[in-house]
Amino acid sequence: LETAARMSAAFPYVSPEARPNGPLNGVHLGDGGYFDNSGVFTLSEWLKEATRFPTVTATSAVSSTLRKKRILVLQLEAFPDSNTADVESPKKWYYQLTSPIQTMLTVRSEGQLVRDKTAGEDLQKLLNASGYETTWLLVRYTPGAVKLPGGNASCAANPPLSWHLTPFERRCIDQAWQNISSQTSQEIMNFLNNQAGITNTECDAADRSVAPGVFERKCRATTVVPKQ
Repeated sequence: LETAARMSAAFPYVSPEARPNGPLNGVHLGDGGYFDNSGVFTLSEWLKEATRFPTVTATSAVSSTLRKKRILVLQLEAFPDSNTADVESPKKWYYQLTSPIQTMLTVRSEGQLVRDKTAGEDLQKLLNASGYETTWLLVRYTPGAVKLPGGNASCAANPPLSWHLTPFERRCIDQAWQNISSQTSQEIMNFLNNQAGITNTECDAADRSVAPGVFERKCRATTVVPKQ
Protein backbone atom coordinates (compact mmCIF):
# COMPACT_ATOMS: atom_id res chain seq x y z
CA LEU A 1 0.00 0.00 0.00
CA GLU A 2 2.76 2.46 0.80
CA THR A 3 4.36 1.72 -2.58
CA ALA A 4 1.08 2.46 -4.37
CA ALA A 5 0.63 5.70 -2.41
CA ARG A 6 4.18 6.80 -3.21
CA MET A 7 3.74 6.02 -6.90
CA SER A 8 0.49 7.98 -7.12
CA ALA A 9 2.21 11.02 -5.61
CA ALA A 10 5.08 11.16 -8.13
CA PHE A 11 4.61 14.43 -10.02
CA PRO A 12 7.14 15.38 -12.74
CA TYR A 13 9.69 18.00 -11.63
CA VAL A 14 7.96 18.34 -8.25
CA SER A 15 9.15 15.00 -6.87
CA PRO A 16 11.68 12.51 -8.23
CA GLU A 17 10.59 9.33 -9.97
CA ALA A 18 10.35 6.58 -7.38
CA ARG A 19 12.54 3.51 -7.17
CA PRO A 20 11.81 0.60 -4.80
CA ASN A 21 14.21 -0.19 -1.99
CA GLY A 22 14.72 -3.64 -3.41
CA PRO A 23 16.09 -5.18 -5.52
CA LEU A 24 19.37 -3.31 -5.48
CA ASN A 25 19.25 -2.40 -9.17
CA GLY A 26 15.52 -1.67 -9.39
CA VAL A 27 14.35 0.66 -12.13
CA HIS A 28 12.77 4.09 -11.65
CA LEU A 29 8.99 4.18 -12.17
CA GLY A 30 6.96 7.17 -13.30
CA ASP A 31 3.46 8.19 -12.28
CA GLY A 32 0.94 5.56 -13.37
CA GLY A 33 -1.53 8.31 -14.19
CA TYR A 34 0.11 8.74 -17.57
CA PHE A 35 -1.38 5.42 -18.61
CA ASP A 36 -4.44 4.92 -16.38
CA ASN A 37 -5.37 8.04 -14.45
CA SER A 38 -8.83 6.80 -13.39
CA GLY A 39 -8.09 3.15 -12.66
CA VAL A 40 -10.76 1.83 -15.05
CA PHE A 41 -8.25 -0.25 -17.02
CA THR A 42 -6.85 -1.78 -13.83
CA LEU A 43 -10.37 -2.47 -12.58
CA SER A 44 -11.24 -4.18 -15.87
CA GLU A 45 -8.25 -6.50 -15.66
CA TRP A 46 -9.01 -7.31 -12.02
CA LEU A 47 -12.69 -8.07 -12.66
CA LYS A 48 -11.95 -10.22 -15.69
CA GLU A 49 -9.61 -12.31 -13.58
CA ALA A 50 -12.09 -12.47 -10.67
CA THR A 51 -14.97 -13.62 -12.91
CA ARG A 52 -13.16 -16.12 -15.12
CA PHE A 53 -15.36 -18.98 -13.96
CA PRO A 54 -19.04 -18.99 -15.09
CA THR A 55 -21.67 -18.10 -12.52
CA VAL A 56 -24.52 -20.32 -11.37
CA THR A 57 -27.42 -20.17 -13.82
CA ALA A 58 -31.18 -20.50 -13.63
CA THR A 59 -31.01 -24.08 -14.88
CA SER A 60 -28.76 -25.18 -12.04
CA ALA A 61 -30.22 -26.95 -9.03
CA VAL A 62 -29.15 -24.19 -6.64
CA SER A 63 -31.28 -21.76 -4.64
CA SER A 64 -32.27 -18.53 -6.37
CA THR A 65 -30.32 -16.47 -3.86
CA LEU A 66 -27.08 -17.87 -5.26
CA ARG A 67 -28.26 -17.79 -8.85
CA LYS A 68 -28.12 -14.05 -9.42
CA LYS A 69 -24.83 -12.24 -9.11
CA ARG A 70 -24.57 -8.48 -9.39
CA ILE A 71 -21.69 -6.00 -9.64
CA LEU A 72 -21.83 -2.26 -8.93
CA VAL A 73 -19.04 -0.07 -10.30
CA LEU A 74 -18.96 3.33 -8.58
CA GLN A 75 -16.67 5.70 -10.49
CA LEU A 76 -15.80 9.05 -8.89
CA GLU A 77 -14.48 11.50 -11.48
CA ALA A 78 -12.75 14.61 -10.12
CA PHE A 79 -12.96 16.60 -13.34
CA PRO A 80 -15.93 17.77 -15.42
CA ASP A 81 -16.47 16.55 -18.95
CA SER A 82 -14.48 18.53 -21.50
CA ASN A 83 -15.96 20.99 -23.96
CA THR A 84 -13.58 20.78 -26.89
CA ALA A 85 -13.86 23.78 -29.20
CA ASP A 86 -14.96 23.10 -32.77
CA VAL A 87 -13.29 26.26 -34.09
CA GLU A 88 -10.51 28.54 -32.91
CA SER A 89 -8.64 31.57 -34.11
CA PRO A 90 -5.46 31.16 -36.22
CA LYS A 91 -2.30 30.54 -34.21
CA LYS A 92 1.06 32.24 -34.44
CA TRP A 93 4.15 30.31 -35.51
CA TYR A 94 5.40 29.85 -31.94
CA TYR A 95 2.27 27.83 -31.13
CA GLN A 96 3.98 24.87 -32.80
CA LEU A 97 6.67 24.91 -30.10
CA THR A 98 4.20 24.05 -27.32
CA SER A 99 1.55 22.09 -29.23
CA PRO A 100 3.26 18.66 -28.78
CA ILE A 101 3.27 19.13 -24.99
CA GLN A 102 -0.35 20.28 -24.99
CA THR A 103 -1.30 17.26 -27.09
CA MET A 104 0.46 14.90 -24.67
CA LEU A 105 -1.35 16.45 -21.70
CA THR A 106 -4.68 16.21 -23.53
CA VAL A 107 -4.14 12.51 -24.23
CA ARG A 108 -3.44 11.98 -20.52
CA SER A 109 -6.78 13.57 -19.59
CA GLU A 110 -9.33 13.80 -22.41
CA GLY A 111 -8.04 10.73 -24.24
CA GLN A 112 -8.44 8.58 -21.14
CA LEU A 113 -12.02 9.77 -20.62
CA VAL A 114 -12.96 8.45 -24.06
CA ARG A 115 -11.07 5.21 -23.48
CA ASP A 116 -12.65 4.73 -20.05
CA LYS A 117 -16.17 5.00 -21.45
CA THR A 118 -15.47 2.49 -24.22
CA ALA A 119 -13.62 0.12 -21.87
CA GLY A 120 -16.44 0.37 -19.33
CA GLU A 121 -19.10 -0.54 -21.88
CA ASP A 122 -17.02 -3.49 -23.13
CA LEU A 123 -16.42 -4.66 -19.56
CA GLN A 124 -20.13 -4.61 -18.81
CA LYS A 125 -20.91 -6.71 -21.88
CA LEU A 126 -18.26 -9.21 -20.86
CA LEU A 127 -19.62 -9.45 -17.32
CA ASN A 128 -23.20 -9.75 -18.59
CA ALA A 129 -22.16 -12.63 -20.83
CA SER A 130 -20.65 -14.33 -17.78
CA GLY A 131 -23.98 -14.13 -15.96
CA TYR A 132 -23.48 -10.95 -13.93
CA GLU A 133 -26.01 -8.14 -13.68
CA THR A 134 -24.10 -4.85 -13.69
CA THR A 135 -24.71 -1.23 -12.74
CA TRP A 136 -22.16 1.46 -13.63
CA LEU A 137 -22.60 4.69 -11.68
CA LEU A 138 -20.40 7.64 -12.72
CA VAL A 139 -20.25 10.59 -10.31
CA ARG A 140 -18.46 13.56 -11.88
CA TYR A 141 -17.51 16.72 -9.97
CA THR A 142 -18.66 19.75 -11.97
CA PRO A 143 -17.79 22.88 -9.97
CA GLY A 144 -18.99 25.26 -12.68
CA ALA A 145 -22.57 24.13 -12.04
CA VAL A 146 -22.40 24.60 -8.25
CA LYS A 147 -24.36 27.52 -6.78
CA LEU A 148 -23.32 28.53 -3.29
CA PRO A 149 -26.14 29.75 -1.07
CA GLY A 150 -26.02 33.27 0.38
CA GLY A 151 -23.30 34.64 -1.84
CA ASN A 152 -22.50 35.94 -5.28
CA ALA A 153 -19.23 34.04 -5.65
CA SER A 154 -19.24 31.08 -8.02
CA CYS A 155 -16.98 28.05 -8.01
CA ALA A 156 -14.19 27.89 -10.56
CA ALA A 157 -14.91 25.93 -13.73
CA ASN A 158 -11.87 23.70 -13.18
CA PRO A 159 -11.29 21.78 -9.93
CA PRO A 160 -8.20 22.70 -7.88
CA LEU A 161 -5.00 20.72 -8.30
CA SER A 162 -3.11 22.03 -5.28
CA TRP A 163 -2.18 19.93 -2.27
CA HIS A 164 -4.04 22.31 0.06
CA LEU A 165 -7.70 23.19 -0.51
CA THR A 166 -8.87 26.64 0.52
CA PRO A 167 -12.04 27.03 2.64
CA PHE A 168 -13.86 28.30 -0.45
CA GLU A 169 -12.82 25.25 -2.51
CA ARG A 170 -13.99 22.95 0.28
CA ARG A 171 -17.36 24.74 0.32
CA CYS A 172 -17.71 24.10 -3.40
CA ILE A 173 -17.03 20.39 -2.97
CA ASP A 174 -19.43 20.12 -0.01
CA GLN A 175 -22.18 21.94 -1.88
CA ALA A 176 -21.69 19.80 -5.00
CA TRP A 177 -22.13 16.65 -2.90
CA GLN A 178 -25.25 18.04 -1.22
CA ASN A 179 -26.75 18.66 -4.66
CA ILE A 180 -26.41 15.04 -5.75
CA SER A 181 -26.19 13.00 -2.53
CA SER A 182 -29.85 12.05 -2.19
CA GLN A 183 -30.28 10.77 -5.76
CA THR A 184 -26.88 9.05 -5.83
CA SER A 185 -27.40 7.38 -2.45
CA GLN A 186 -30.84 6.19 -3.52
CA GLU A 187 -29.46 4.50 -6.64
CA ILE A 188 -26.84 2.73 -4.53
CA MET A 189 -29.46 1.59 -2.02
CA ASN A 190 -31.65 0.32 -4.86
CA PHE A 191 -28.75 -1.80 -6.04
CA LEU A 192 -27.91 -3.13 -2.58
CA ASN A 193 -31.56 -3.98 -1.90
CA ASN A 194 -32.03 -5.38 -5.42
CA GLN A 195 -35.23 -3.37 -5.78
CA ALA A 196 -35.12 -2.21 -9.39
CA GLY A 197 -35.30 -4.64 -12.29
CA ILE A 198 -33.22 -4.11 -15.41
CA THR A 199 -34.46 -4.33 -18.99
CA ASN A 200 -32.53 -4.74 -22.23
CA THR A 201 -33.72 -1.28 -23.26
CA GLU A 202 -31.90 0.33 -20.33
CA CYS A 203 -28.63 -1.34 -21.29
CA ASP A 204 -28.85 -0.38 -24.96
CA ALA A 205 -29.89 3.23 -24.27
CA ALA A 206 -27.55 6.11 -23.51
CA ASP A 207 -26.36 6.65 -19.95
CA ARG A 208 -29.23 7.81 -17.76
CA SER A 209 -28.78 11.16 -15.99
CA VAL A 210 -29.55 10.55 -12.31
CA ALA A 211 -28.46 14.00 -11.05
CA PRO A 212 -26.28 16.87 -12.33
CA GLY A 213 -22.99 15.19 -13.20
CA VAL A 214 -24.21 11.69 -12.21
CA PHE A 215 -24.83 9.08 -14.90
CA GLU A 216 -25.96 5.47 -14.66
CA ARG A 217 -25.87 2.50 -17.03
CA LYS A 218 -27.62 -0.76 -16.08
CA CYS A 219 -27.32 -4.06 -17.91
CA ARG A 220 -29.01 -7.36 -17.15
CA ALA A 221 -27.16 -10.66 -17.18
CA THR A 222 -27.17 -12.80 -20.29
CA THR A 223 -28.45 -16.33 -19.75
CA VAL A 224 -25.54 -18.74 -19.53
CA VAL A 225 -26.13 -22.33 -20.59
CA PRO A 226 -23.98 -24.68 -18.49
CA LYS A 227 -21.84 -27.24 -20.25
CA GLN A 228 -23.19 -30.78 -20.19
